[in-house]
Amino acid sequence: CMSDKKHAKLKDAAERRGKRLRDQSFVTVNKRSALCERVRMLVAFNGAKFHGWMRQGSQGDEGELRTIQGVLEEALRSLLGQWICQILPAGRTDAGVSALAMHCQFEAILGTV
Repeated sequence: CMSDKKHAKLKDAAERRGKRLRDQSFVTVNKRSALCERVRMLVAFNGAKFHGWMRQGSQGDEGELRTIQGVLEEALRSLLGQWICQILPAGRTDAGVSALAMHCQFEAILGTV
């Protein structure tokens, strides 16, 4: 979906910001691509061991905090073999809060699954 030149530019920018390198075996989703589709998900979760919905940056020695968004994005990355830009929720939760029906969406290329 994304040209090699564009991917290299994004990778260099991530390295300068101290972010981890992306696995090159995954496809980077370009939301403007005609092949890209918006997917709606309905998720339920027990938030007891999470630091809320939204992905949070590094917290010293702990590294990145465990969040619902982070876990879902990692799972989708493995399942679809694509870099999901971001899962967008209909709302957010605080640390320790659970949900029975949380709507969210993401963009992906589903023809390759």
